[in-house]
Amino acid sequence: MFFRLSKDATQGNTPLFGSFKIALLYASAATFLGPASMAMHGTHTRFGAWLDNVSMISYILILWIYNLKKLTKFSSRTFFITYLTLLAYYASSYWYLDSGLGIGVDLFELSIGLWIATEVLVKMPNIYGRLLSGLTVLLTQQLFGSSVIDSLQNLQENWEMLLYFIPALIPNLEGGTKRKYTPWFFIGVASFFGALIIWETGVPDHPWCEPDSWLQAHMVWHLLCAAATLSFFNFFRTEKSIKV
Repeated sequence: MFFRLSKDATQGNTPLFGSFKIALLYASAATFLGPASMAMHGTHTRFGAWLDNVSMISYILILWIYNLKKLTKFSSRTFFITYLTLLAYYASSYWYLDSGLGIGVDLFELSIGLWIATEVLVKMPNIYGRLLSGLTVLLTQQLFGSSVIDSLQNLQENWEMLLYFIPALIPNLEGGTKRKYTPWFFIGVASFFGALIIWETGVPDHPWCEPDSWLQAHMVWHLLCAAATLSFFNFFRTEKSIKV
């Protein structure tokens, strides 16, 4: 990623995300996932677990905050303030309170939902996108085995589901962003959600969890996540601004 970005800079190409600073942040966050995960697996300490979770949040926040930037046309300065504020709050609350921001919210899961919702709106910045954005998140949740009906029946415990519909309430959705979804977006989605499915099998007491085997489900999770970050890097490189 850094090599590609350096070539863009030296060749005078339009930077990824329209900003070399955001592009470098993406590459850095994707790279940070590796050593942070090593810290968790290699030390089995509280600090290692904290670093691992902070790295995942540092990456996933970029996807939906950047989409919000495209939908609202807020500045890169606002992007970084929003990003750093959320990341700093998560990092401190995870260390001093718990992994749920102190209010019982899994920011990683919430961010996945917000990324899906905002991606739908970037693709369709119109009434259809507004109607489909939150529903697409719920459909994805259902497809991955988490009953939407059960969650709605226990809304007091799952109130964060309502946040998936917030992006659709943006008053004036900005269009003019065109992305080529084939093949990199779909490769990235398949890699990421495939990794999530495999992750469920790489846990203690699961029949497929074999600690003495050289092939570990959790290892496949990491490889697929790496493939996903590179795929989304290539996907965002297809982005173009068009007149509407």
